[in-house]
Amino acid sequence: MNPTLATIAEIGARCWPPSEAAPDATPALAERHPIPSRLAELEAVVHRGQCAFYEVGKALRTIRDERLYDAAFGSFEAYCKVRFQMPKAEVNRMILAAGRADNLVATESDAAE
Repeated sequence: MNPTLATIAEIGARCWPPSEAAPDATPALAERHPIPSRLAELEAVVHRGQCAFYEVGKALRTIRDERLYDAAFGSFEAYCKVRFQMPKAEVNRMILAAGRADNLVATESDAAE
């Protein structure tokens, strides 16, 4: 599997359903290598950011697909540019990544059954 896609699938699996807590290290690893509190804090920030990226992509996709944005903007692209200061390429990357994560998590779930 492509490493980028594996990472996206892992993020999707950890963030679905969304969780505020960072995943715990395995107990054996934690006993051998305690995580300093500063490192644990920073790892939690990274985890929340990964989940936020996934959640933002899903939200943008829903806004686009259900045309929830105000028609006064004229297009989804204009809406994102004005409302979030996000160019089309960035919006598309986020939506694509969330979709890939959803697909990979679903594929892995089907394969496990």
